[in-house]
Amino acid sequence: MPLVVSEQRLQKKYENFQNSYSARIATLLSYVVIMLLFALTTMEKLERVPVEFWLKMFSIVAIFALSIVLMRSISQMNKVVLTISAFLIITVLGFNWIYERNEPKILTPAINFIAPFFPSKGTTSNW
Repeated sequence: MPLVVSEQRLQKKYENFQNSYSARIATLLSYVVIMLLFALTTMEKLERVPVEFWLKMFSIVAIFALSIVLMRSISQMNKVVLTISAFLIITVLGFNWIYERNEPKILTPAINFIAPFFPSKGTTSNW
């Protein structure tokens, strides 16, 4: 038995399709317009942000990326060499903090405890 579809039924399906398709397009276009308006106001806000902020943010991202690369290379390093180099870096940094007294505020109590045993800039005379 052949399948016969009436012309009215096809016309109704076509109209339903047209209505739903045009409604989808209208909704999509309204979303695009709204997002463009939000983007414009966001861009206007971003233009008011000082350049120094963007430089700081770029440097933070760059430091983060470099630290990941450094961590990957350190993980492949010989552990003895890594231990010796970490000890040297921490020792030089610690002696610099003790001598110059420019340590981070959170480490001041520890440096205050260690500092009397080592020379510092304020207590030594010119050599």
